[in-house]
Amino acid sequence: MPLINFSQFNIKGKDSNTFSRVHISTPQKTLKSFGQLAIVAFIESPEEKEIKDQVKTKIQDLIDLAVNNLYSKSQDNLSQEQNFEKLLQQLNNWLQAEKEFFNKIKDLNLTIINTYQKNIFLSQIGNIGVYFKSNNDLTEISQRNKKIKFSNVISGALEKENNLLVTSKNLFDYFSDKKIIQLFNNQKTKEIIQNIKNLLPETSENENITGIIMDRDEKQKSEKETNHKEMPIQKTEKQVKEKEEKNNQDIKEEKDNKVKKEEKKEEKETEKEHPTKQEKIEKPSPKKIKPSQKKSFQNKIKTSKIKDMPKINIKKTKKPHFIALIVIIICAVLFMASIIVLSNKKAKQAEQEKYNTLIEQIESKKSELTAALISEDQAATGTLEEMRSLLKELPTNTKEQKDAYNTYLSSYKNAYYRIHDITPIESPKLVFEVSSLSENAKAGDLAKIGNNLYVLNSNNNNIYRYNTKNQQSLTINSSSTNVGLLTEISKMDNDNLIGFTGNKVATFNIVDNILEPLTLETEHQQNIEKIIAYNNKIYTLEPLNNQIYKYSKSIDSFSKETPWIKDSTNIENGYDFTIDGSIYVLLKAGNIIKLYTGEKADFNNPQFSPPISLQAKIKTNYDMSYIYILDPPSKRLIKLSKQGNIIEQYASHNFGEIKDFVISDNENTVWILSDDKIYEIEI
Repeated sequence: MPLINFSQFNIKGKDSNTFSRVHISTPQKTLKSFGQLAIVAFIESPEEKEIKDQVKTKIQDLIDLAVNNLYSKSQDNLSQEQNFEKLLQQLNNWLQAEKEFFNKIKDLNLTIINTYQKNIFLSQIGNIGVYFKSNNDLTEISQRNKKIKFSNVISGALEKENNLLVTSKNLFDYFSDKKIIQLFNNQKTKEIIQNIKNLLPETSENENITGIIMDRDEKQKSEKETNHKEMPIQKTEKQVKEKEEKNNQDIKEEKDNKVKKEEKKEEKETEKEHPTKQEKIEKPSPKKIKPSQKKSFQNKIKTSKIKDMPKINIKKTKKPHFIALIVIIICAVLFMASIIVLSNKKAKQAEQEKYNTLIEQIESKKSELTAALISEDQAATGTLEEMRSLLKELPTNTKEQKDAYNTYLSSYKNAYYRIHDITPIESPKLVFEVSSLSENAKAGDLAKIGNNLYVLNSNNNNIYRYNTKNQQSLTINSSSTNVGLLTEISKMDNDNLIGFTGNKVATFNIVDNILEPLTLETEHQQNIEKIIAYNNKIYTLEPLNNQIYKYSKSIDSFSKETPWIKDSTNIENGYDFTIDGSIYVLLKAGNIIKLYTGEKADFNNPQFSPPISLQAKIKTNYDMSYIYILDPPSKRLIKLSKQGNIIEQYASHNFGEIKDFVISDNENTVWILSDDKIYEIEI
């Protein structure tokens, strides 16, 4: 069985302020299926001795955590890729918990590698180089990751004559690509490492150079050992064959004697009975029967007890061809059955050929994606879409087909996240299900005041409350008097929610749990698309009127509207908006218009990849540093600066039908309403 061979080098300079470590784990025989594990750490730490010592301890803790998690027997039923992704999730959780310490580190570089047979999976933090050497080419396949989390996975198979070099980037301060290729060609790995050490100049003593070289290690049994084991088997087979031939000969002779006796007995009975011509044609001619039919028919005769047939009075029958007709019918049935079997066989062959063609096409697109990602080819987006279309056609009727589909789907997701620069959320945390309060409870929209999340049931105006601190939940409203069925709710102030449906507006007091209508005095035909309360005022987005209207609070109601947009800005295609002092309007074309004091202001319109849909929602407020957009179809959360630059994108294919979201006050946590459940994610 082919294995990946690891050879490490860790050249430590005397005066270096850099910590480097290489760890390689080869599992015991019982854990062999989990593969080998390698970790490369290259860290430039502060000069304080205390922090330097802590760096060594923390890296050892990370190594211990990785080894214990990967080689856990609870993962026996998972694939290598699933095991690796689960390991990265555990490491990311640990890194998040240790984030305060690692923020002190000037330059954190980690690479974790898992190999089984010839397959390699690796992920990185920082800027350790990963280089693929094939023939006379050296290609870098790594990408810089500035986050303190493992967010991307590189995978592939290492074939014979190829190498994978994982190294700190400073190796290339002393060696060119061409020189590295020369060192690799026609030399064993140990010789390569020794030559690297010998060729390094004295100036390299001021820094550490560390890494791993991987190649294929083929182990075959010797020809002598194989021949030695086969000799006695050949001798035993010969003896068994001779014995079987002798037994068969004895059985044949016994059968021949028995047949001769039966023939003599039948001749005597035939002479005694004197059968008519009708009786003689009872048995059809063997020439008219196909080989398969002949065998079936003869078997039928054997189970019919021929010696009893003279008891039947054939002469009295009025249908002399009845038996022949039965024979014809049986032959016809057998013929039709053979046609059906042949037809089914051909259909299955056609299905298998179509399936094989699909697999070949998907494999081709997967290879194109890998190449496009390495070369950063812009055509990768089109190839990704083609692979998605092919996956829709791939059947999942058998376990093997389901496994193949899941494998290709995982490759598609990884490529999707890399192409669109999206951080995947592998396992969003489920915190609340509205069905826990009632079997008929449904979720339509979400709002937040303080530590409480409020969920609206659009079917009956029920409102459910969930506390994020103590995890307690209850139904706080079950009435809908004179307000219609609300479609959306949001925070109005610290004591009230505001909701609307069409042009009907209502408020819900969270102290008294009272839902009641709210009248907005108006002198125009309202066409409310969205409503927001901000700074004791209410704003309505009305694209059909190409205007945003402001309602100021009076003693016990709100005054008549004031048109807020003062210039000629067109918002006829607007469908959502948010306010932080300025107003940001989301347009159907996927653009954002920023308005300040009623006039259009400068804003860098971001190019979303992939584009956002008409279901997207936009949110911010005065205290937030960023703008957030939720795009339900792509299950994606986008974080923007208030100048319009994309900061980060998050997504998870584990979400169902996404409906709404809210952000924590410190902007570290997002709660997403999906189906009838609330999920929590850290950003």
